[in-house]
Amino acid sequence: MPNNKSQITNKRPQKIEIATSTILKALGIILALILLWYLKSVLLLLFIVLIVVASFAPIVDFGQKYKIPRVVSTILIFILLFGFIFLLGYLIIPPLVNQAIDLANKIPQYTSHYNLSFETVKQFTLKTNLIETIKDNFSNISKNLASASSTIFSTLAIAFGGIASFIIAIALTFYLLLTKNQIAEGILSYIPKKRKELVRKVGGEILLKLGAWARGQFILCLTIGLVIGIALKIFGMPFALMLGVLAGLMEFIPTVGPIIAAIPALAIAFTISPWKALIVLIIYLAVQQLENNLLVPTIMKRAVGINPAIIIIAILVGAELAGILGIILAVPTAAVLSIIFRVWKEQTIEK
Repeated sequence: MPNNKSQITNKRPQKIEIATSTILKALGIILALILLWYLKSVLLLLFIVLIVVASFAPIVDFGQKYKIPRVVSTILIFILLFGFIFLLGYLIIPPLVNQAIDLANKIPQYTSHYNLSFETVKQFTLKTNLIETIKDNFSNISKNLASASSTIFSTLAIAFGGIASFIIAIALTFYLLLTKNQIAEGILSYIPKKRKELVRKVGGEILLKLGAWARGQFILCLTIGLVIGIALKIFGMPFALMLGVLAGLMEFIPTVGPIIAAIPALAIAFTISPWKALIVLIIYLAVQQLENNLLVPTIMKRAVGINPAIIIIAILVGAELAGILGIILAVPTAAVLSIIFRVWKEQTIEK
């Protein structure tokens, strides 16, 4: 028989020793995370600048191959970009403002229509509390719509940090497009030789992914906005331009954006007739099928290539951290993290 006493006496309490360097590294990581949290507005602005640079850098690089100076290509890009924005604003903003004013004037008419509908339904149901709650919600919508535009613009103003930050972002974008290669080489000079090629490859892949996402998102928003606006106009839907612009903007919010864009269109259509609402519903469902089966696989799948479940989680996290801007930037952030995680996993397997 084994001697139990000797086994008991041989067991000694094990000491867990943590090196001072490990503690310092942990403290350094915590301090770095706290610093990043306090600088999140600056980091968001820099990330937006990086996305814009990644979008236009291939054009500047292409011009450089054909002996076109980077400064010339960059200036031409900015001229065309601001020209397009000015033209779009000139063509869209005046009728858009008129439709917004018209809608604001007709909100009491629409809400009274729903009030009458609720009174009719109330006579045939015992669930009066539920009906009153829904009616109150529609009344609140009429009050909140008036301040919705100002809320959106104030949110964007806060996100960009005001006019000064916007100007800084433009200047920084211009500078980075001019000196992209020099900056990249300068960063690589601080990387150890054995890691230099890997960092170059990962950085290039991230820029390609961000640029492809931004260009694809722009095409998707423009296409959906035009299709929705034209289709609603053809079928005699009021406020077609405004609803088309809303549908295009909501494309920046994956998954739930198209649903949010359809709600006001259906609400307005119901005040006209149930058949008009059915037509509007068919339009939005048809466009959604077109988007899911043709546009997204063709334009965005190659650019992002992320599981939809991960996209939804990224949206929730982005909304919690940075609001509307966090929702918009959730997908490109998830794409960047997926590249970093994949490369880290590959390096770990090789070791």
